[in-house]
Amino acid sequence: MTKKTTEYIKEISVREERVNGKATGRWVLNIPPNYDGNHKRKRKQYPSKTAAKNAAKELVKRKQLVEHNTAKGMTGFTLKDVFGMWLDDEKRKVAAGHKRKSSLRTDLNGLAHVLKEMGELDIGIVDETHVMDYQAARRKEQIKPVTINTETRKLKALMNWCFDKRLIDRPLKFRSLREFKVKTEVPTLDEMVKILDELPFKIRVLMRLMIETGLRKSEAYELRWEQVDLDNNRIHICQTATFDPKGETSVRDVIMGDGLKQDLIKLRTELEESDWVFPSDKNPTKHIDNCRKSLRSAIVRSGVERFGKPMKFTPKYGRKAFSSYQWINGTPLELIKKMMGHSPSSRVTLDHYIHMPDEAMKDRVIEMPLTIG
Repeated sequence: MTKKTTEYIKEISVREERVNGKATGRWVLNIPPNYDGNHKRKRKQYPSKTAAKNAAKELVKRKQLVEHNTAKGMTGFTLKDVFGMWLDDEKRKVAAGHKRKSSLRTDLNGLAHVLKEMGELDIGIVDETHVMDYQAARRKEQIKPVTINTETRKLKALMNWCFDKRLIDRPLKFRSLREFKVKTEVPTLDEMVKILDELPFKIRVLMRLMIETGLRKSEAYELRWEQVDLDNNRIHICQTATFDPKGETSVRDVIMGDGLKQDLIKLRTELEESDWVFPSDKNPTKHIDNCRKSLRSAIVRSGVERFGKPMKFTPKYGRKAFSSYQWINGTPLELIKKMMGHSPSSRVTLDHYIHMPDEAMKDRVIEMPLTIG
């Protein structure tokens, strides 16, 4: 029986490569002209017949995605089907430096529940009705509007990708839910000292750094000793081998006080040799990636409360405390933005980072000089 050396997957041929009449062990795809929009014929090599056939099937599947039934609006492919290809493109952006890993993680977290609930829907029929049904279901679960809006924005990004790839003939449009601003209360300076006193030394220095310099969580966690100039009390936030700043204005120098400087000197002598200022306890070759649990425990031990419950204070609140107290102390908004790495035209500083501690308003209470008579 003669061994079959050529097979067809639709219009694509899969054949065994032969040189001077002898098989090389490789298999070749022959892709017809204009199959994927390219007018030239293409040939691609693969190490095995199975790998070549799988690649051919993937090409056919991608073409079928484009050749959908426009009359019915159905493509035959679901959100879950296109998710993998979208993810491949996003990973390429990360590898090329066009997107941060943390941004991709945020996208995936936002899409996780959407795909669970809507993943089997054909991409050709997803519209505002489906989004409103999703919003209603999530509200019934008592999920906050800000979370629901984040999830649906990620769905919109996935659908826009489908539109850009000409897999669907219209972008997805819908109304987001109204979001009410959540009250963020910054502790007083004395309360922050109480909380920091209950933290392990390394975490205490980390939180002090964020409160006194306004560094982002990622900037503090991934800080390297090569960025710290102890002689001149400066920290340089810049691109490193493993860290990309959030934007152009994020590249900056921040100034630290002498107390923080002394803490960093002590920290460096106490910890194992590491490139990281705040190495992981489990592996000094990696940086710390979370301190929320230590912070929650410290708040409980400190006794700092609001309305009878331990006060909310996360690592990000350190940055909010920095901007809020700079504003209270009369620092110009333009300078606060520069110190925090915000764009001069950004509204984020005022809208999300400056909060007035209730203690700061106590001296501003108006009391009429009336007596009960």
